Amino acid sequence: MPAPLFEETYQDDSVRFTVTLDEAFVFGVGFIGKGTIEGTHAFIRMVGACGDIATGRGHKLRGTVDLSRMNGAPLRVQLILSKWLLGQRDAIDRVAVCGGGRFERKLAKAVTSAARLSSVRFFDGVAEAEGWVRG
Repeated sequence: MPAPLFEETYQDDSVRFTVTLDEAFVFGVGFIGKGTIEGTHAFIRMVGACGDIATGRGHKLRGTVDLSRMNGAPLRVQLILSKWLLGQRDAIDRVAVCGGGRFERKLAKAVTSAARLSSVRFFDGVAEAEGWVRG
């Protein structure tokens, strides 16, 4: 398996996640714990770096976001992500969001709706999400 084009881990007292970008310009991230504002800023920086790599090579970004082990996030996280995503719409091809409870999915749907992102779909499992992102 080739080395990822990007890989970085973030961890604080509440949340841990690793963002990777593979050779097909697909990023993956799985959140563990409760989202934090600091973690959100780190996530934005990491996915932004993945986007820079992809667009620098003539590609739009695709990704899978796994919320199955996420335990909520403050409302301010929603606002920060929505604002950031508004500026990223042209750089994103498709993003699959999978797993998560009712709150986590509601948060993700609110963020993507506020950012007017039509290229986001929701799935129950990672395999189905990966298939759509790579399809």
